[in-house]
Amino acid sequence: MQLQFETYGCPCLQRVVWQSQTTEETQEIKLSDGMPDIGRTLGAWGQPILRSKQWNSDSMQITGGIMAWVVYAPEDNSEIRSMETWIPFQLKWDLPKCEREGIIHVYPMVLNVDARTLSARKMMIRVNVGAVGEAMMPAEVPIPLVPQEKEGLEILTNRYPVWIPREAGEKNFLIEEDVEIKRGAEMAKLIACSLETAVTEEKVVGNKLAFRGNTWIHMLCRDEEGRLFSEDQELPFSQYTELDRDYGQGSCGKTRCCVTSLETDTREDGSIHLKCGLVAQYRILEEQVLELPEDGYCLDCEASFQTRELELPLILDQTEEVICSQQSAELSDVRVADVVFRPDLPEIRTLPEAVQVQLGGNYAVLYYDSENMLQSGTYRWQQDLSVPMDENGLMTASLEMTKAPQYNPNGNLTLRCDLLLKTQVLSRRGFRVIESARIGEKQERDPDRPSMILERAGTEGLWHLAKKNGSTVDAIRKANRLEEEPGEDRMLLIPVL
Repeated sequence: MQLQFETYGCPCLQRVVWQSQTTEETQEIKLSDGMPDIGRTLGAWGQPILRSKQWNSDSMQITGGIMAWVVYAPEDNSEIRSMETWIPFQLKWDLPKCEREGIIHVYPMVLNVDARTLSARKMMIRVNVGAVGEAMMPAEVPIPLVPQEKEGLEILTNRYPVWIPREAGEKNFLIEEDVEIKRGAEMAKLIACSLETAVTEEKVVGNKLAFRGNTWIHMLCRDEEGRLFSEDQELPFSQYTELDRDYGQGSCGKTRCCVTSLETDTREDGSIHLKCGLVAQYRILEEQVLELPEDGYCLDCEASFQTRELELPLILDQTEEVICSQQSAELSDVRVADVVFRPDLPEIRTLPEAVQVQLGGNYAVLYYDSENMLQSGTYRWQQDLSVPMDENGLMTASLEMTKAPQYNPNGNLTLRCDLLLKTQVLSRRGFRVIESARIGEKQERDPDRPSMILERAGTEGLWHLAKKNGSTVDAIRKANRLEEEPGEDRMLLIPVL
């Protein structure tokens, strides 16, 4: 007799790609007429802008650009000057052949930006751009159910508490504000600005995802006396988006924003009118306990089982940890004009029974020295974390800035930035499940077969003892008054049925 297990469809997002990509872009900039010759370059800033995402039959790609600013000291020792440019970039990931489009999530980052002088009228700016690209495809995986009428079968079912990615999407929104420079410099001029965003709270309620957070604008300015200074101001936001279906309490959202447009305009009163487009890319995770039939046997019949590998995008664990990046610049008697921190993409190395997460980044500092000369320097920060994990897990990690970098000017200059490290451990193995059973004719009981066996518990557990000796887990529990798995040295009475 053939017994086919019924199935139910488990909706999920199958991950097609999770991979980091980097690219280096360079551009030559010529000074416009009327600008003084270059004496030395002092610093460069960049803001990544995401323009488009495209899913092709065998690849996905994003396009965008870097709004870049370069500050230089003129050769004639006149006031500091700045130049602005746009540097386009494109990143591409290979995909397996797909008949339909999926969902792309990506967050471009400026990993490094610098400029150097080529001639008195020309300089070159170089930008390293990086991003982790994630491609997801909606799917429905059939999961077998344990039949109600088991025809004398004993079925081993295991329960796995997991998070399953159900849905992904994006929400575009606009922030438009008038920002006043707080240092009271009426004639202050904006030279460069960049934005970072952090989602601080999110909640799934029914068919809606609500999230709030902060966008902080980092402004490099020049006062009426020609001196540079920087300011950071936070702009809160609160948004919601509708989802494809209702979700219960065991659900959560994972959201991250990136900039899609940025415009600034200086008003007559000196305030800055900021207009910024953002896209919030989100995933919805739902907590579920999977109950899977994984093994079986029959007490009085020959039985064979057909199995298959069940592959689900299961998240076994997820963590968030604030990491403090701190670095001494070994500078004293200086006045800091600007500090920028650019984190690296985290690197993960697999070790025996653990993974090593390599974190890093660069502080770019603009400062006036003891002779009131404007100088610049770059200072490297690195930290390695070891996280225990068995061979069945696959870890992914992202690093986000939670606030603007800080510095302590007392003594040697100490730089600090709080970063949010997000990790997820995904299951890298499938689950072997039973999908059908073939049950043979009933067999006569052997009259010489004992009715009771005395055996040590060992390390395999009650299920394997029952299967090996022609018993059931319930019968062994009752005979030995057990409520849980026994210690491996315990002697057990095993009823033979």
